[in-house]
Amino acid sequence: NISVFEDHPITLECFASGEPKPQILWYKNGKRIITDSRVYFDSFGYLAINQVRITDSGEYLCRAENIAGIATHSFQLSVKG
Repeated sequence: NISVFEDHPITLECFASGEPKPQILWYKNGKRIITDSRVYFDSFGYLAINQVRITDSGEYLCRAENIAGIATHSFQLSVKG
């Protein structure tokens, strides 16, 4: 569980290794996250949220996938006003 105050930034980390290199995707409450100017992730496994909002609270899941299989890890984010 992770808590953060509203309007602060947060970065979640999800690292995976494998051959070939796994693709990492992020989901919030079961829906794939689409990046924008405030919420973005990279191929290294970081998910960054600038100026966190109350509506950002929820379950975040990172999914690492390649031809060998799938691995997941979830985070519960709580945003305090």
